[in-house]
Amino acid sequence: MENNNKILKILIPIIAVVIIFESVMLVSGLEKSNIVTKESTGSAETKKEEVVVGNAFDLVFSTDSKEMKVDKNYQIKLQGLVKEKNTLDAIDISIKYDAKNLDITNLVFDEKLPKPFIGQIIKEDGMIVVKYLIETKQGMTFNVNDVVSLVSFNVKTRVAGNYEFEVATGNEDKKFATMFIENTSAKALPFSGNKLEINVIK
Repeated sequence: MENNNKILKILIPIIAVVIIFESVMLVSGLEKSNIVTKESTGSAETKKEEVVVGNAFDLVFSTDSKEMKVDKNYQIKLQGLVKEKNTLDAIDISIKYDAKNLDITNLVFDEKLPKPFIGQIIKEDGMIVVKYLIETKQGMTFNVNDVVSLVSFNVKTRVAGNYEFEVATGNEDKKFATMFIENTSAKALPFSGNKLEINVIK
């Protein structure tokens, strides 16, 4: 009996130490797995935030001179630089301008595009509106780095001052919006547009 008691006295502390050691290892293992889970979740969230939809077109105004004289004609072009390859069904262009002080004439369109079914100057709203409809079922493909002349026109100034031409996005007036309609999805593709500021002198 005494031998058995001695053996029990030795074994009980050893067993207790083993159980405590295993418990500590188990808890630390769970904490590490939680940390790994949090880190992997965080990296997944970061990747989601980094997904950015690029612009399909960059629209840019160009002219020979941004300084213009009263009562003289100057040509202005709106061109589109293709940033992503896309096939389109339609293109709507709306350009806002100061109809009180500027006269717009002679709209010209790129021969590479189909003839627009609307190409007009709406003085009441101060808008130049051009609408291209691509009637073929397969649409019209635009490749990266293509430069498309969307419209050009003449401007004659009546009064000295500073004026702007701006691509209308439809945010202010839903009636006029520039859009590039994709063939397969019929969705409007994103684009960027700049303003053209001119300084008119006497």
